[in-house]
Amino acid sequence: MSLGVNSSRPKAVAKRMTLLLRRVPLLALVVITGWFCPISLRAEDTAATGEYQVKVAMIYNILSYVDWPAELFSTENPPLTICVYGNGPLDRVVTTLNGRQQKGRPLTVRKISTGEDVNKCQVLVINASEKAQIATLLGKIGSAAVLTISDLNGFAEVGGMIELSKERSRIRLEINLTAARQHRIKISSQLLKLARIVRDDR
Repeated sequence: MSLGVNSSRPKAVAKRMTLLLRRVPLLALVVITGWFCPISLRAEDTAATGEYQVKVAMIYNILSYVDWPAELFSTENPPLTICVYGNGPLDRVVTTLNGRQQKGRPLTVRKISTGEDVNKCQVLVINASEKAQIATLLGKIGSAAVLTISDLNGFAEVGGMIELSKERSRIRLEINLTAARQHRIKISSQLLKLARIVRDDR
């Protein structure tokens, strides 16, 4: 399956996402605290698409507040691989991060299927449509240092690390700090201050 967003309007989409991501640090703060920006990606996806553009901007920004174990990378500025599982509005906008940079590392976005090794990813984004597969996917990760993100309701409660939850017109962060520690993922205190901590077992 192609990761392309929409071949009929690729330039317009790229331009909108570029403008959105340039404002990411401010955007993430205002979105989490109650601001919502409905920007359509394509008309046929309905107005809800703006919600997913906000979510992908938040994902991009989250990466700047996360650290992985140093031994995970063999070179000084290796690519950061973002794997996407499942089909839905979220995976169509996550692809716009492909080729961008965060913390000096180029981002590579790839679609994965059930049979692929999720341990080759540094970030695993799971579409909310894949509720039935959550336990299987988290189990396949094992103890690997893979940051898991989803907009599935209750994701953080069942062992996912970061949940993009929607409350009315607001997108909020819910973080399972226990799960992050178990996978040696360090999340900045700056980000934690903006989130609801679901679990924090020490």
